[in-house]
Amino acid sequence: MLINNWNERVKSNDTIYHLGDVTLGGYKYAKELFSQLNGRIIVLANWKHHDKYWLDDFKPCDMYSKSGHTVSLADPLLSLELPEYSEGGYPKTLVMCHFPLVRWDRSHYNSWHVHGHCHGTYQGPPRSMDVGVDCTYYAPISLEEIAQAMLERVSLEKTVKEVLSEQVDLEKK
Repeated sequence: MLINNWNERVKSNDTIYHLGDVTLGGYKYAKELFSQLNGRIIVLANWKHHDKYWLDDFKPCDMYSKSGHTVSLADPLLSLELPEYSEGGYPKTLVMCHFPLVRWDRSHYNSWHVHGHCHGTYQGPPRSMDVGVDCTYYAPISLEEIAQAMLERVSLEKTVKEVLSEQVDLEKK
């Protein structure tokens, strides 16, 4: 099911950032798994969690996606600037990590944070989102879907603040 869901959503040249916990299997299993998945796959490498079973044997240019792209590794904490979602003249920053963070790069400038690990059990700050497969119908989620969800979360946060502010004003009267 996971492989089919992935390949239905991911095209051959799409870039996918996998936030970790790819498999508890070893190198051979991970290599076989990636060979069945579409796209340019970049894994946020974390040797201290489930992926440790295959990362120790990882060799650059030895693991390929179904699309023929080399599977690559990135730091376990990665920030991407998204100029297409700029706000106030600054590019939006998307901070990715396997684990949820309370504060992250440029969080005080309204950057977004996506994570996995929690399987939908952690409700973080409004600009933070669990994008693990059990929160996204067992399929990868696009940048556009992340942006839409973040904008909805921020809008809801503003609404809640406005309601609370009105209640405080009423109590003062």
